[in-house]
Amino acid sequence: MNKVITYVYLSGRKNRLKKEFNDAEEFFYSYLYFKRLGFNTEIIEFSHNDGVVNSLLKFLDKVLRKTTKLPFFMSDILIIRNIKQLLSSDYVVLTSDRIACSILPLLIVNSLKKRKANFTCVVLGLFQHKGVKGLKKIFQNLLINSILKHCDNFIFLGKGEFDYAAIEHPKYKEKFHFVPFCIDTNFWKIKEASSNSKNGILFVGNDGNRLYDLVLELAVKLPNIKFKLITSNINEDKLSSENVHLVMGHWQSNKISDTELKRYYQESKLTIIPLRNTLQPSGQSVALQSMANGTPVLISKTDGFWSYEDFQDNKNIFFIEENNIETWKETINKLYNNDELLSQVSENAIKTINNNFHLNIFHRNLEKIMGIENE
Repeated sequence: MNKVITYVYLSGRKNRLKKEFNDAEEFFYSYLYFKRLGFNTEIIEFSHNDGVVNSLLKFLDKVLRKTTKLPFFMSDILIIRNIKQLLSSDYVVLTSDRIACSILPLLIVNSLKKRKANFTCVVLGLFQHKGVKGLKKIFQNLLINSILKHCDNFIFLGKGEFDYAAIEHPKYKEKFHFVPFCIDTNFWKIKEASSNSKNGILFVGNDGNRLYDLVLELAVKLPNIKFKLITSNINEDKLSSENVHLVMGHWQSNKISDTELKRYYQESKLTIIPLRNTLQPSGQSVALQSMANGTPVLISKTDGFWSYEDFQDNKNIFFIEENNIETWKETINKLYNNDELLSQVSENAIKTINNNFHLNIFHRNLEKIMGIENE
């Protein structure tokens, strides 16, 4: 098969593929699926580059980030080798909106070509960047509209951000597709949903929307419950209670394998995901992975939650309405020793994941959106 599909990632994929691959596939966004189908697949990752041109791009990046609040990192991607690869591809998958911002000049050039590459962008918070007014807001909207104009498809992993984008930018609505993040259920699975052998509370995550201080405060207020924290955003010197076990972990740096993470999920009684209220569907992968492994999830109710249609409080998930320490403490105290409820929610969650959030659903949707179903 001669069609070339190029994937652009921030980091972490090439290193994982160098060894024998035994991890979950979801964070490759169907790259391995297309490779198995026989497509000519290529990978580009962000990297720190030197040189005069890159120094100028770094300066421009800083100016654009400061004035627009948008994630411009052109200096990490716009080098000659990458430009040639992207413009010679048939299909390009941009796995975050940071990448779409950073290659905006290239998207404009591609749109002027006779033989264009088809660009698809996975949206992870493009429309949450606020806090600018006046001329800066006008400039921000101009750049977002330029991205929307010159990129062919946008995959929204959260229904909240999808609805917001459709209302705010109806001109490009046909390019917008809501496709919930799906996980590799062949990897993330457990034979039984029983909570009897599980112990402790698990917290996993590194993004800027997690409430790290709240997690640490919870551990202090609940001294009789063991907390396992897997993150690179909490330092050991911040730990003030003996019931906390900190594991320095980050997916992109491969500090902890998926196999190790799966063991932590399966050993824990409850996974907690405290979040700021944002349009970005934060906590999505952790929640789905935990549920698939039989550990129910307690998560903040946010505007960016990926699919309220599929999840119901006390049925297959637990929601926190008031995002404060006392509400979190009281809710955990009510749930932690209620093994019957935890077991029932766990069983329902496993069914929900296996029916609606398995990776083949994402594969089929992506094929259809990119228009390569019959290639």
